[in-house]
Amino acid sequence: MTVMPPTTAAFDALADACRSLYPSCVLTSEQYDLSRRTLVEGKSRATFSRLLTNSSMGITETPQLEAANVSVGDSTFSGIRAVLSLTTPGGVEEAKALSEGGLSPDTVVSAVAVKLDLNMASLSVVVEEPIFPPMPPPLLPPSPPSSPPSPPLPNPPPPSPAPRSPPAPPSPSISSTITCSSGSRASFPSDVGWVLNCTDSTTLSGGAPYALSSPLVVELGATCTLIMTDSHGDGWNGARWTAPGFGQSFSLADGDYQEEFFVVQIQPPSPPPPPPPCLTSWASKWQCESQCDSIEAACKENCDAGELPAECKETCQESLATCQSACIRCDVCEDKNQRDDPAYCQNELATLLDMILKCTTLKYAMACQLSCGVCFGAPSAPPEPPSPPSAPQTAAVTK
Repeated sequence: MTVMPPTTAAFDALADACRSLYPSCVLTSEQYDLSRRTLVEGKSRATFSRLLTNSSMGITETPQLEAANVSVGDSTFSGIRAVLSLTTPGGVEEAKALSEGGLSPDTVVSAVAVKLDLNMASLSVVVEEPIFPPMPPPLLPPSPPSSPPSPPLPNPPPPSPAPRSPPAPPSPSISSTITCSSGSRASFPSDVGWVLNCTDSTTLSGGAPYALSSPLVVELGATCTLIMTDSHGDGWNGARWTAPGFGQSFSLADGDYQEEFFVVQIQPPSPPPPPPPCLTSWASKWQCESQCDSIEAACKENCDAGELPAECKETCQESLATCQSACIRCDVCEDKNQRDDPAYCQNELATLLDMILKCTTLKYAMACQLSCGVCFGAPSAPPEPPSPPSAPQTAAVTK
């Protein structure tokens, strides 16, 4: 605005009039680093600025300031300066995703111009970099003091006689329990017979039913022969010889004689059970947990009518935990919303200005990832180890 006369008293009077309308109003110059004295002596044009709030008064409304003995000429709207700070958790990559996506300079200028009915040419957005200050290099520990020179070494002692070679270590071995079920002919145990012979001189024999009291130890890599007999001549009728530590299980299907051969090797561990299927949306997770709550409530109602309500309710708590373990959500990018408000993010971020003002806060960035345009994915699972080679087996049948 143009001010006459260009005196300090005139500018102070206009500043008081501006503060009566806006408590945050201050008198500035066209360049922020010019002092008031330079402004008064060199120019007759003043610029006032204030903080923008969510008040009902129009943001771009130009106030008509009045003061006694002061003539104010043309008053025009100069511009808006907004500073956005990033509070979303993450690092440089997440911050750049915001500044290049939903909070890019062109998007911010367009949103503010449309929302406030401003000329886009009067707006500008400056992204300060680096977003995060660089970390100082770690301090190196002080160098240790130099050690004094080592004294001269004494004459070496005469060589001692060579020690005897240590005994060879024992060959590696594997142990396994040995069992033989009775099958459907439990009343005729004398019909079933078997003999195990291994190349490391291990032998074992028995009938059905049979269970070895302690695991059988066999040298790793030994070849074993299992001879199965049936005195009745019609097979074992469901009886089965098993050695789980060796990964072997055999039965005589028919006849009175059969031989099986196998090599004792290290067996691969059993694969872990597959994880439960995950839920692809927060809505399905809320529904799953609500069903678990209903099951628990119905369980406790039945407990109140029983004789041991306390013990019964503990069982209900265990059932609830088991049910909730299946309510696992997949790692997908979507709005979490709230359990009782499935349209929470859509209502809170209805406009682009809402996104600019809210998506930089932790509350909305975590609950409304899809609407804010920033997704924080979980780290990928490590690759599965390669499968061990299968143990070679040989088998022969002799009737």
